[in-house]
Amino acid sequence: AHFNQLVEFKRKYGHCNVPQRFKEIPGLGRWVSKQREVKSNLSNERSNALDSIEFEWILKGGRKIGTETEAEKAKWWAHFNQLVEFKRKYGHCNVPQRFKEIPGLGRWVSKQREVKSNLSNERSNALDSIEFEWILKGGRKIGTETEAEKAKWWAHFNQLV
Repeated sequence: AHFNQLVEFKRKYGHCNVPQRFKEIPGLGRWVSKQREVKSNLSNERSNALDSIEFEWILKGGRKIGTETEAEKAKWWAHFNQLVEFKRKYGHCNVPQRFKEIPGLGRWVSKQREVKSNLSNERSNALDSIEFEWILKGGRKIGTETEAEKAKWWAHFNQLV
């Protein structure tokens, strides 16, 4: 459904850069953002489908993946240092999403798993150095899907053709 909605959005607005909180089609902006985040984990078919409509693989603000301000870099390292402290205290890096002791850390950890392929070697190596586990809850590796999830994606895509 989202891919079809994106095609319609592009026909209407001439681009695929859907705002995060686009009210006309709720959820589409988040889906577009997610496709950018997980680009390297998308199948060739999905990536090619998005390429076929001239999808731009950029983050909001027109910045290419991996470009950041100094403040954003500092924030990443501050979160990393919080994770180091969490690991020292608890013996692992699997921070619960709603960990109240360090607000936002669980969400940051989850985000690192999602964007692993877009992380710099420096950041990836830093996380590896503290034995960061690159898995999602439930033990599913990044980029894996159930057959039902794959079928759902293709059903939406095939509605276009």
